[in-house]
Order: sequence, then structure tokens, then C-alpha cells
Amino acid sequence: MLFYLFHLPPVTIKMERREKLFRQVLDKHKDKIYRLCSAWLYDKQYTDDLFHDVLINIWNGLDRFKGRSTLNTWVYRVTVNSIITYNKSRNKEKRLFTSLAEKDEVAVPGDNEEMSKQQRINRLRACIARLNQQERLLMSLVLEEMSYAEISEILGITVNHVGVKINRARKKLMRLYKNG
Repeated sequence: MLFYLFHLPPVTIKMERREKLFRQVLDKHKDKIYRLCSAWLYDKQYTDDLFHDVLINIWNGLDRFKGRSTLNTWVYRVTVNSIITYNKSRNKEKRLFTSLAEKDEVAVPGDNEEMSKQQRINRLRACIARLNQQERLLMSLVLEEMSYAEISEILGITVNHVGVKINRARKKLMRLYKNG
């Protein structure tokens, strides 16, 4: 009986592990997660909702994290799945990042050198908004400077296929950017 007084029950140990992992996720990944969410939804209110959904899903899934992949890859996979689920439940085409193009209507000067940095960013965001769902996701992961191998693991496709898809998305994005 005295033995039990000095040892924490397994439930408490699991909770401590979960809290520790969650703190690691927040410390290391919260900004990246938020950027991915905002790449999908321009409206800050919806971005915040999605961000909170992702954090809840991460918290709920930590008990099932077995370490078969890196925590980084697992977090991105949960984030991507949460984004897809959120989009399905929110009539995706109404609230997706495409609202940026309608709201901002970025003026495009004839000479790119005349454009301010913010104008170029707004124009790029508007072009990204015109990509299809998978292309937006790919470009978001590329902008997070993830390796092809990491993207491959997150999306469940081969590294070569990642390269092909990114190349096609970049070409399409460049065409959209040049044509305004």
C-alpha cells in the first residue's frame, strides 16, 4: 500500500507526457501552424477558428502519437487533415483564401519595380488563392521551407510526385502572377 503513495498512477504520467508534448508543439510549431491556416483562410476570424481547431486536434491526438514519424511531420499531418475537414464542414469555396482576391482587388502597376513589397505580397496571395486546393497546400508547405521528403510524408505521395506537383504549381502560379 505504501508503494502506491510514492508512484503516480499511469493516467497522471500519460497526462504529463501529453502536456509536455503539447508545450513542445506550441513552442516550436504554433507560428507555422497559424501561417498554414491563414494560407487557406484570409479572414482572420475564420483563420483563428481553424487554428484553434487544429490545436484541439493536436491535443486530442497526442495520446496516439507513437513516434513512427517526427513530431514535426505528425503536427503538419494533423494540421493538413484539420484544414481539409474544416473546409468540408464550412462550404469550402465560400470562405477559403479566395476571398482575398475579391476583397483586396490589388492594383497592378505596369512595372514590377514600382510595386511595393506589400503590393507584391498581396498580388502573390491573390494568385495563390486562384490555385486549386492541393496546389495551395503544396505552396504553403514550400513557403514553410519544408523538404520534399517532409511534404511527401505529410501528403502520403512519393518524393518524385511532390517534385512534379510543386513544379506544375509554381509554373501555374507564375503564369497567374504575370497575367495579373
